[in-house]
Amino acid sequence: MQRYVARSVVLRYAVAIVCMTATVGFALWLRPVALAAAQLFLVAILVTGWICGPRPALVAWGLATLAFAYLFTPPFDSMRIELVQFPRLIVFALLGLLMHQRRDPRRCAPRTGRAAPHDKSEAGYRELFKTLRGEGR
Repeated sequence: MQRYVARSVVLRYAVAIVCMTATVGFALWLRPVALAAAQLFLVAILVTGWICGPRPALVAWGLATLAFAYLFTPPFDSMRIELVQFPRLIVFALLGLLMHQRRDPRRCAPRTGRAAPHDKSEAGYRELFKTLRGEGR
């Protein structure tokens, strides 16, 4: 299985930036309807981490946090953040940071030739049951 969909390092970071740009555009389109559209950034961080890996997802996290602070915290379209908005920004940043670390478990599994402990053969199970019943002595 291929480690990441995008093999080139430059392409992985480009995908992260394009993904965040598309998400910002979509979230801005939804902003008049709901301020919760900013939560789409978290989905973009997850998708970037899944497709491109943890480092491009970290870039996406930084871009998402800046976009969230600039576009979705009052006063809007300003980097000046009101004091009452800091907890919201901190929760968003920490949640995004945790999400950037999510990975496909198949990619994290060790690649050894040995079978996993739960992949026992039928004969092994029969032997185990005999031992538990006391027949194997």
